[in-house]
Amino acid sequence: MTIFIAKVKDGLLSFGSPFNRARFVQWAKENKGKRVRIQPIADEVSSNQRGYYYGAVIPHFRGLIAEWQDLTDDEIHEVLKTNFSPRFTAYDPIHNEKLEFTIPTIFSGQSNHKCAEEFLLKLMDYSLTNYNLPLPDPEEYKRVLHSAKLLGDLST
Repeated sequence: MTIFIAKVKDGLLSFGSPFNRARFVQWAKENKGKRVRIQPIADEVSSNQRGYYYGAVIPHFRGLIAEWQDLTDDEIHEVLKTNFSPRFTAYDPIHNEKLEFTIPTIFSGQSNHKCAEEFLLKLMDYSLTNYNLPLPDPEEYKRVLHSAKLLGDLST
């Protein structure tokens, strides 16, 4: 199955490049009369959300939990993802057992904005409930991040 991703611009579909548009036009010629489905895609996780998570939330938990001091960002992410990501349960009738799966895509390119927000809210709740500390304020984090001097910046 061929999938095309496009944005609606001025009432028309924009495929992002002449090449992608040409691919779609060729596909449409080859599939004349076929029914197609056009449906909106959920908003992606923003680079700001991802930056806040890796730049503020992960260091927040590294500072709270002594056993995590020597873990890498990716290792802390895996622990948080395993414990706080949405899960779904399936039943295996052959082995007569319940199986639980973690959704593996939080903050990946495949996740969406709403799912990432729910994940961050769970982390906020956990931090407040267990350590009586909120996660860093995203707006304050953004302000500090954008006011920090870059390495090699000699201006005052």
